[in-house]
Amino acid sequence: MSQPRQGILAAGNFIVDFVKIIDAYPAQDTLTNILEESKANGGGPYNLLADLAAMGVTYPLYACGVVGDDENGRWIARDCAQRGINTDQLRITAQKPTSYTDAMTVRGTARRTFFHQRGANATFERAMCDLQRPVPACFISVICSCSIDSIFSMLRDAARPRVFLSPPARLE
Repeated sequence: MSQPRQGILAAGNFIVDFVKIIDAYPAQDTLTNILEESKANGGGPYNLLADLAAMGVTYPLYACGVVGDDENGRWIARDCAQRGINTDQLRITAQKPTSYTDAMTVRGTARRTFFHQRGANATFERAMCDLQRPVPACFISVICSCSIDSIFSMLRDAARPRVFLSPPARLE
């Protein structure tokens, strides 16, 4: 008898966002003031799982991705644990730092500019996700940093669960 499918496995980018509220966007070679700073989760799969956890869903949430062996990677692991997100498939690498984004937001206009370090996400490969353990009811892949071959390989391996590739195509 096969194990029933349950929960969501989200794979791809796990990022730390360093959000900075600034007074104005500076011209090159000039200065602007940072008015506020905060740290938040980022990356499609991480955002999705964090949002579902905040909504209080009762089904299991599983993360698959790669973070660096550094303080930001440990922050992501702690954050997932606090939210009840299973991180058995969240790999740690010493090759690259955890991916992060400096997000600059102009206070008066709310316009944003992003400076991104691909870091550990650049090492993500489809083989890092075991789609048979656990057996998710839904596999969601929101991937910006890995190759198209890795994406198609994951989709082939996820033949039975419902698969959503974002953006924009939906495959079943």
